[in-house]
Amino acid sequence: IALDENGNMVGLDLPDGNRLTFKYDEYARLLEETDPLGRKIQYEYHHLTTLVTQVSYPDGSTWRARYDDKGNLLAEFDALGQMTEYLNSGEGLPHTIIDATYKSKYLW
Repeated sequence: IALDENGNMVGLDLPDGNRLTFKYDEYARLLEETDPLGRKIQYEYHHLTTLVTQVSYPDGSTWRARYDDKGNLLAEFDALGQMTEYLNSGEGLPHTIIDATYKSKYLW
């Protein structure tokens, strides 16, 4: 394992002799991971938080998330663009999840 000056893992040697590499921003948030074949997974974040808003995969697909100003998850979009919606109480606790088929799951 290789660490940078901030203690972030920047390299991981695999049992087969190959290596995974990792890049971070100035806030120690993971921006990119690269596999031994050079394929990259990239991460984007909600403002200055650690909440991931987008993950981009080597095949061009993405996963996205949307949050409110308090950091509550409002929706996720999978690689096919299908949305899962999260409805929250006034306290920010999720009470209903609506999947891409519009089936609701209630939490209490």
